Amino acid sequence: MARGAEARKPPAVPPDQPLWRGKEMLSRAFAIAAIAGAALLAAACVRSPAPVANVPIQESAAAQFKYAENYRASLNLALTDAEKDRARFNRNREVIRQTYQKVEEYFPADRVYTPLAILNVIEMDAGLDDVRVKVGADQLERVMRQLDDLAAEYPEHEFIQAKTLYDKGLIQIMRENYARAQEYFLELRDTYRESSNEAIRTLAQRAAYYYNRTYVNQ
Repeated sequence: MARGAEARKPPAVPPDQPLWRGKEMLSRAFAIAAIAGAALLAAACVRSPAPVANVPIQESAAAQFKYAENYRASLNLALTDAEKDRARFNRNREVIRQTYQKVEEYFPADRVYTPLAILNVIEMDAGLDDVRVKVGADQLERVMRQLDDLAAEYPEHEFIQAKTLYDKGLIQIMRENYARAQEYFLELRDTYRESSNEAIRTLAQRAAYYYNRTYVNQ
């Protein structure tokens, strides 16, 4: 028996009350306490349910990804006051994250839109989607490995190659590792500034901006 249990002995039965009556009252007390504890736990679960996205499957990975993008736009987290209603902000953000996860779950073999959905999930895990989200150093380290894995998994996906470099540069700025950030931005700028894809060229231009803006103390 634990020491705490030994210290909290039940009160003695009054002289005018049978011993069995005292045991019965004690059993009832324990039962009431157990019921009350279960009720409190159930109430806590009702107050803070884990958000689960009910996402219908679409006819293709492209349509599933578009569904996730449209759902994200419909919630418009930018209009949610994260300071006044943090619970709502976190809940909606998690549902958006799960909506992107469904693209990979429903279409794991797709090599165009599924990697884009995975990238969105990784970016949310890093807090790159919203400046109001704070992420710890250990989480950022995990995200860096996930970005490396994603780029290795889809070497033919030019946008994934460019965007993972861009994201790693931003994460290094968050970690105050400015020299490493410049390396990522420089690689992105020099590799993709002549890309035929306008979105990738835009990333290269942003990388050039951050490269020039990120100062490294010698």
